[in-house]
Amino acid sequence: MDAVVRAELLFEVERDVLALLVLVSDHVVGARDDAAGTAGAEAVGDDLGVQLLPLGGPAARLRRWGDLGGVGLDGRHGVDCTRVRGGPPKASSTDPGDLSQRVRRVWTVLMASAVARTDELRTKRSIARAYFSRRSPQVITVALVGVLAARVIVGGWSPADVVVVVVTLAAVGPVEWFIHLYLLHADEDAWTSRNLGTGAGHREHHLDPPAIDWLLLRGVDAAVFLVLITIGTAAWSIPAAAIVGSVVSGGGLVAPFLTALAAAVVALGHYEWTHLMVHTPYRPRLAYYRRLARNHRRHHYRNERYWLGVTSYLGVRVMGTCPADRSDVPLSETCRTLT
Repeated sequence: MDAVVRAELLFEVERDVLALLVLVSDHVVGARDDAAGTAGAEAVGDDLGVQLLPLGGPAARLRRWGDLGGVGLDGRHGVDCTRVRGGPPKASSTDPGDLSQRVRRVWTVLMASAVARTDELRTKRSIARAYFSRRSPQVITVALVGVLAARVIVGGWSPADVVVVVVTLAAVGPVEWFIHLYLLHADEDAWTSRNLGTGAGHREHHLDPPAIDWLLLRGVDAAVFLVLITIGTAAWSIPAAAIVGSVVSGGGLVAPFLTALAAAVVALGHYEWTHLMVHTPYRPRLAYYRRLARNHRRHHYRNERYWLGVTSYLGVRVMGTCPADRSDVPLSETCRTLT
């Protein structure tokens, strides 16, 4: 932010930035508190309703949003000026359809990520903001709400619900280990890589670990994972519920399946959250997550065939790929390239 000129805020940047400025309160709003740190601007002392959300992603990605209605994006500078003195701006139109269109455009902007790299995320709040601005957490959240609603409607809680949750939690570690090693780290000429493309994005992630575009799943990938999780969960949870139901009287099959599916969806969302968090400078309070972060850094910068767990130690301990002393593992020359 270079200066405040009369009744307008002027924003000048050295890269493509999406400047989103919205309605502020009736009284005078100053800029002094946020002028020094626009990239992480927060309202301090001034009653600024919504913060400036700069978009630090690639220019090509920003331009795809097209006309955002009042938000300037000219290739080098994103310029938008909002009145901050003399009362709130007057509405340009009272047409409900036009208002609805503007709301949709603003929502689209809000859903765009405010940051492109994890080294910009230093607080839990900023991590959460970046997390929920991405498509995969949004898809996972919607799916979880739907599954939980279905589970509540079905009702009929039984001991089988406890059994399937315990089994799901126990399976997280081994499943992470298997997918990480045999799908994400598969050779480029492997069948899964050639036909499913499972390792392409992960190779980019190892080349540039802080890049959020390659760190989290795409929305379509999250949807595919949810379909596969649903099929896999049904394949084991329904027979398990039948076995438990034969031992303990009562209880159906659909309810435990929905419980297991909800637990699996939570596990996927937790994976995405943890993977994002461990790549940031933020230091978690819980020792468990601090250890996860340390081990994941070793996976990226010491040896890519070790410390393959992201949210659980069970898989890597069972498979012997989580040594207590990092010096027991040789430095790998392919941590970045995977080849």
